Amino acid sequence: LSVVFAGDAYLGSDYMPLVQDRLAFYQKISSATSKKALFEIKEEAVDRFGGFSNKEENFFILSEVQCGLYPYPFTRCVIDSSSTVFALSSLPSGLGDGLFFQNVERVFSSQPIPYKISTTQRGFLEMSFSTKTLSGGLLFARKFDRLFSRVMSG
Repeated sequence: LSVVFAGDAYLGSDYMPLVQDRLAFYQKISSATSKKALFEIKEEAVDRFGGFSNKEENFFILSEVQCGLYPYPFTRCVIDSSSTVFALSSLPSGLGDGLFFQNVERVFSSQPIPYKISTTQRGFLEMSFSTKTLSGGLLFARKFDRLFSRVMSG
């Protein structure tokens, strides 16, 4: 699963001066498999290095987005200033095609963000949400897994 973000999202040397510390935290974050584990890593960073700037906060949010999408067959999430796009390699198991699309309509039509569903040349299903700003796209991506879990639970 790749998450592409059009803004700054990294652990800066101004925040964490030693390369060894940054590498250790990148390793911890990349091996985290739950939002709880990420929260603990985030708390450790704040305890050791202080509060985050936007780029560090963005990095942790993107890591949270990635963890939230792991249970589903998502292959990519792209967040830019005008849209947030999620690509599925296949329909999730457990729901028939009709029920899946009915649930998507029920859950996402109640959101204030317009969306569309399309297929790519490679046969992936893309869910594209129109966002007005980069930060708006990031915040929507952060809550997407909770919304998508409602699609899956019927």
